[in-house]
Formats: sequence, C-alpha cells, structure tokens
Amino acid sequence: MVAINSISGEQAKATENTAKKVTCLLNYFATDPDATLQYSKSGMVLKLHTDAAYLVEPRARSRHGAHYWRGTLGIDDDNGAIKNNASIIKPVVSSVAEA
Repeated sequence: MVAINSISGEQAKATENTAKKVTCLLNYFATDPDATLQYSKSGMVLKLHTDAAYLVEPRARSRHGAHYWRGTLGIDDDNGAIKNNASIIKPVVSSVAEA
C-alpha cells in the first residue's frame, strides 16, 4: 500500500523513476499471482479506559484522558500500554456527555 500511495502521488508528473517503481511493483505482484491473505482470530483485544471531567480547568474548560493497552479476551491482564493521553478540551462544552 505504501508503494501504491507513493506511485499515485507521482502520477500527475510521472518520470522514468516512476516507471521503474511501477515495473518493480508489478514484478513483485507477478512473483506469486495466487497470494492471499488469511486472517485468523486470536485472543488479543484492545482495551481502554477513558474519562472526562466537566468544567474543572480554568476558563470553563474540560479535560479528558485515556489509557489503551493490549489484553486477552476474557482475562483481566495488562499486556503493556499502547497509548496514554490526557488533554484539555479547547472548546467550552455544555455537558459532561460532550466532554
């Protein structure tokens, strides 16, 4: 997908280098014309906790935070944080539901 995106960006002003990229990509596709992707389920799931607080920051601002981590389906475990964020919501919201 990265190669296709790169080539499509050069399509309007194509050069010989663009043609080489297309040839390389087509040769790659031709090496295994019957290639398929097979997806299978696993027990891994994305878990998250989120929270928002209404009108707790100066100038009637609210804030929110979230913690994302990988876990296993049906098991209460912590398999490493993926992302943590906390920020002030810039627009003034009218309820905690909007926050």
